[in-house]
Amino acid sequence: GIGQEIIPENVHMKYIDEIINVTDRDSFQMARRLGREEGIFCGGSTGTIVVAALQAAHDLSKDEVVVFIVCDTGERYLSKFLSDEWMKEKRLLVPEKMTIGLLNQIKQNEDTPHLVSVASDNLVGDALQMMNSYGLSQLPVLEEGKSVGSLREGRLMSKLLKNRELMKSPVSEVMEKGFPVVSEDVSIEQAAKYLKDSPAILVEEYGRIVGIVTRYDVLGSQL
Repeated sequence: GIGQEIIPENVHMKYIDEIINVTDRDSFQMARRLGREEGIFCGGSTGTIVVAALQAAHDLSKDEVVVFIVCDTGERYLSKFLSDEWMKEKRLLVPEKMTIGLLNQIKQNEDTPHLVSVASDNLVGDALQMMNSYGLSQLPVLEEGKSVGSLREGRLMSKLLKNRELMKSPVSEVMEKGFPVVSEDVSIEQAAKYLKDSPAILVEEYGRIVGIVTRYDVLGSQL
């Protein structure tokens, strides 16, 4: 194992160009991240390898390739570094930076789809029914995964009270400007600035909109 004070017989030192020191904290934190963000259920040794690989990659060109091996599984570490209590006891748990992407994951509700949205050619009546069904006060309007507008309950109801015929009109006739789109790694503090002028923001991951976060969600995360 990587923690044992032995040098395996199959190690040929002449082929090793550099040795990178990695702490237990960095190894375990990376292994936990790999499971949470990439779905790789690994042990601490793999965490060590990835930390070293990322460090080595800083000195490489964009055309060079890094290969690393997932060398262990996490099933033997459920009560160790995969346990928050164990990590706290060993003083290895680093407070996680709350990002808008992490908040979007935390707030997911089993009764509500990952992202509820409408298209600009959907009928207003159908959009309103969708809002009522899921208890939503706003909806993003998306076209091919891109934000093109929004529906906000208060303003939409005001328009419908003046003209009920709008229920049969396409969403494009009543929608407003789209909600701001922010990257998943944006901090809560940065995201809060967008929410001063907008009731919600859209979360983008790898160029794709994956969720919506409201003012209430952000305030709730800080209580």
